[in-house]
This record gives sequence, C-alpha cells and structure tokens, in this order.
Amino acid sequence: MILSANLLSQSANLMILSANLPSQSAISMILSANLLSQSANLMILSANLPSQSANLMILSANFPIQSANSFQGNFF
Repeated sequence: MILSANLLSQSANLMILSANLPSQSAISMILSANLLSQSANLMILSANLPSQSANLMILSANFPIQSANSFQGNFF
C-alpha cells in the first residue's frame, strides 16, 4: 500500500524494491512527480530471504518549503 500526498508545491519520488530470493522476485518502481518547488525521495529495500512475503507501507507527506530524504532497509 502506498499513500503519497503532494501538498501544493511539492514532488515525491517513490521507489520500492522487494526481493524474495529463494523462489520469488518482485520489483516495483513507482514515480510520481509534481515539479514545482520541493521534493521528497523515499527508498525502501525489503528482503525476506527464506520466505516469500513482503509487506510494505509508505506514508509520505511533503510540507511547504522543505526537502526530506529517507532511506530504510529491512532484512529478515
């Protein structure tokens, strides 16, 4: 589930890489850009090595005249 809110003058770029190595692989890339004055870049890497399930939830909100960069890596 991805919820992305771009308020007034902002842009959000979302990239999701999800890999279940033994038996499945899924790669999703979502890019949404509203190019006025701001940007937030979120990257989530989730690898469930022995299993086949990945659950990702991203909530991103960009507030006026700010820039946020976040990186999150989960390895199970």
